[in-house]
Amino acid sequence: KHLVTVPYTTGTNLFLANVNRPVIGVTGSKGKSTTTSLIGEILRAAGKNVHVVGNIGHAALEALCDERVGDEIYVMEMSSYQLDDAKYSPHIGVFVSFFPEHLDYHGSREAYFEAKSHITTHQTKDDVFYYHPGYPEIAALATRTRANAIPFRREMPFSLEGIPLVGAHNIQNILGAITVCEGLGVSLEVMERVV
Repeated sequence: KHLVTVPYTTGTNLFLANVNRPVIGVTGSKGKSTTTSLIGEILRAAGKNVHVVGNIGHAALEALCDERVGDEIYVMEMSSYQLDDAKYSPHIGVFVSFFPEHLDYHGSREAYFEAKSHITTHQTKDDVFYYHPGYPEIAALATRTRANAIPFRREMPFSLEGIPLVGAHNIQNILGAITVCEGLGVSLEVMERVV
């Protein structure tokens, strides 16, 4: 049942409709802020003109109005609330984890996942969907997307010694971030240094 019965839009839809630059959208029940931050820092260290926008960065619409030079990459954390009525998906979608949350808002596990799935719903064959293969719902979504679906690396390509992010969940966040950045041509040396 739709409670809003008049036409409306959102900041997320306005941003994605008008950005005309690569956007890396990151969602997940947990780990999306960490993964978004890691991707932003790795790309910055690699010399990319990167802007972290949305929940943990610059306001997306404000960033859209900033003067641009043409080589910007935007990294955007995307919550289920932002994705619930999204009419667009980012060029690169990243889905890091899934388990029931915010059911008071979404009403059911299925509706919550449906909202999250909009990270790839509107992607095309020219887009990329990076995903954690350990969650059955996310793995199934990867078989349905039109985008090029790429699972996260299963093993860390460098030593974990000295890495300040502890815990298995953070290892998965790191694996997600480096899989995305590797796909964008960043060297393992740069990624290890940043992590």
